[in-house]
Amino acid sequence: MTAAPAPAGTTGTDDAKPSGPASAPASASPSAAVDLSAPDKVAESFARQYLARNPPKDQTHRAAVGRAAPWATRSLTANLEANSDPAFDKLVSRGGVSAVSAVKVEPAGGKLPPDTPLRVWRTVTATVDVQGYTNTTETTVIQTEVTHTESGWRVSGILGV
Repeated sequence: MTAAPAPAGTTGTDDAKPSGPASAPASASPSAAVDLSAPDKVAESFARQYLARNPPKDQTHRAAVGRAAPWATRSLTANLEANSDPAFDKLVSRGGVSAVSAVKVEPAGGKLPPDTPLRVWRTVTATVDVQGYTNTTETTVIQTEVTHTESGWRVSGILGV
């Protein structure tokens, strides 16, 4: 699935209000703050929350979307919630639970648009440990579009999920 990025030339300001509490994601400790000050931090935090999944507890992929929502625009959150996630379904079929053990964030470069003061693309490489019928370690690579909004940087698009 590919989540559509914000239209070119927009800043995502109409998306600036988080879909959940601004202080912390639903499953984080109460003292964990949402840091929207830097695009790399936002991309990393989004990936850590979105790729950590526990199907028996979560029931659907929407729980991971909800945990990642504080670092995403409302439109991206709605897009992810409205579409199925083959990776979640694969995890369920393998009896797995995933945890993110490492994340590396780099400028995307390549065929993606160049960075601007209001929008950057980042390549996020996550090491995901899966415990299930077979324990594995996977490397997941996603391209994130991170847009500066009125409330700070937020992931506004994803390629590779």
